[in-house]
Amino acid sequence: MNELLKEYENWCKGHDWYYNYSDDHRFWIAGEKSVKVGIELEKKLHNAGLEKERVAIWAQYCPWAGEQKVADNG
Repeated sequence: MNELLKEYENWCKGHDWYYNYSDDHRFWIAGEKSVKVGIELEKKLHNAGLEKERVAIWAQYCPWAGEQKVADNG
């Protein structure tokens, strides 16, 4: 697996997908910082032509990925 894809997968594994619901502002700040890292990784993967692989990894770890698929299908 490409090193950038591994880095993105590790980010997905470690990201707090529910940080936005925290009552503790420290967790919210940490989550926002993590999102910025994820966005930068996504840009790099897109520029490297690895968008399809990125989406597959995201779908594996994002808790609401299945909901997105349903929404996309109408």
